[in-house]
Amino acid sequence: AQGDRSAALNSYLDSLAIAERLAASDPSNISWQSDLSVAHVKVGDLLVIQGDLPGALKNYRDGLAITERLAESNPSNIRWQGLLMASHVKLARAGEDPRGHYAKALEIAEAMHRNGMFAPQDTGIVEELRSLLADAK
Repeated sequence: AQGDRSAALNSYLDSLAIAERLAASDPSNISWQSDLSVAHVKVGDLLVIQGDLPGALKNYRDGLAITERLAESNPSNIRWQGLLMASHVKLARAGEDPRGHYAKALEIAEAMHRNGMFAPQDTGIVEELRSLLADAK
């Protein structure tokens, strides 16, 4: 927010290192696994802004792998399903297989909508993803 991207990246990398140590110390701690996934996404977001797409994609993929495990372990967890959907969108926007990732995000969004996991104001997400998928190359 203050425009110091270098300091922000250092803070995010410090946070990621802490999250990695905690998650490794207790792989069964779901909260720490979730925190690690979010830390990867935050680092990826900043790397996109800085133009480091390879670094961003690596972090997005690492976060996605964790989120996939969490979402599979509890399909009714709205937060994890939403993070899984968002991870696919971030990978698509960063240029990795946009059609494939938008299609996966849409599949998750449709399932969430069918299962009543969306608030009324979120139902437009399905249509937005359909549009993004139609426009993807």
